[in-house]
Amino acid sequence: MLLYLLIALSGAVSAQDRRAAQIDSMMSFAAGKGLFNGVLCVAEKGNMVYHKSFGYANYDTKEPVSEHTLFNLCSVTKQFTAMGILMLMERGKLGLDDSLRQYFPELPYSGVTLRHMLHHTSGLPDYMMQAMQHWAEGNEASNKEAIALLAANRPPVLFQPGERFQYCNTGYILLATVIEQVSGMSYADFLQQNMFDPLGMVQSKVYRTVFDESKQRGIAYGYILDMQQGKMVLPENDPRYRKQVNTLTGTYGDGGVFSCSSDMWKWENALKTEQLVKKSTMEAAFTSGLLNNGQAAGYGFGWFVSRDAAGRKMVVHTGGWPGYRNAFIRYPDQDISILVLRNNEVEFMGIQPAVMNILEGKPFEMPKTSLAQALAIEKTGNK
Repeated sequence: MLLYLLIALSGAVSAQDRRAAQIDSMMSFAAGKGLFNGVLCVAEKGNMVYHKSFGYANYDTKEPVSEHTLFNLCSVTKQFTAMGILMLMERGKLGLDDSLRQYFPELPYSGVTLRHMLHHTSGLPDYMMQAMQHWAEGNEASNKEAIALLAANRPPVLFQPGERFQYCNTGYILLATVIEQVSGMSYADFLQQNMFDPLGMVQSKVYRTVFDESKQRGIAYGYILDMQQGKMVLPENDPRYRKQVNTLTGTYGDGGVFSCSSDMWKWENALKTEQLVKKSTMEAAFTSGLLNNGQAAGYGFGWFVSRDAAGRKMVVHTGGWPGYRNAFIRYPDQDISILVLRNNEVEFMGIQPAVMNILEGKPFEMPKTSLAQALAIEKTGNK
């Protein structure tokens, strides 16, 4: 019996090693060609199948990426903002059907609730468009100034609350500000004391959405591929992105969390427990909200809720900003999670289906990039 058990365990370990080797072969090939710079983390049933970093956190100093390198999570931040609202709800400090105007009477948007904002069904106008029109480049305006801008200009709603789904960063800076009003703490301090510290996420922080990277250590700089010059450049040195990254510098809640793969592994494990909120609350976060007509909105509380091409349920969030492309993908029924953190915008499309096929022992296709980007990368010497 003991011999049989040892043989069975050996087979299981070999199978896992084989899958990890296949993933590593794919990722090492991509990194060697300059197609991937960042971290890939794959977990299944509470076990780490694959966790490896590639490339540089800083292309100038050649500082390597590691599992402790902090990445700008961009919109992956929204799950932390939503969690803050859910924690305060469980403590009896607020209700999900509270009116927006209960917290922001200066805003003219009647009928909008916290639930609408969580589900992206609020119809609120985009504060970023207003900011790009009215804020000077290089300002450090924060949520307070963004809300004042909406109050002053009163841009109309895009549709009536609950009428349809439309991704809305405005809702999440408002939710972050609700957390501050209700808790009496800054958004950064609330996340630190209620999530990062209790979970041992010792490196995770809230920074400005865009910050002076030269003053920070251990953070992955975000890079753009300059296809004309054939080299990686910082977005503020690219005229296509300079105004954006130098204008939207201080808002948070829709973005602003910086974390590393080792900390996000702790976050992933906590999502399967009641360390933060009750199981029923967590299940609600992973369930799509409904539109007024009863159709699914496709978004829960800080998570997109959908199915992949094979019909498996996914709860997922991506995060993008000039220089960063991230994805956190969870398959709750299979207990599989895939975390991709990248600090350049080189396309390497198809990691998720390739990894899932490898885990299931199926043939997989190598993720792809565009021919134009591939040619530009050749100019860089894959560096």
